[in-house]
Amino acid sequence: LQRYTRTFLLNFSNFCLCFALQIFVLHTDQKNKQQKSIMSFRSLF
Repeated sequence: LQRYTRTFLLNFSNFCLCFALQIFVLHTDQKNKQQKSIMSFRSLF
């Protein structure tokens, strides 16, 4: 059971990372419209 939960957590974290990357790419594609939000997002890192 522990192996299953570990693999599930790994797959879930990878999915979240890919989802966040897609959102970030979409934001960077719309720089002209949402430049302020991108700047605030980049300031976090």
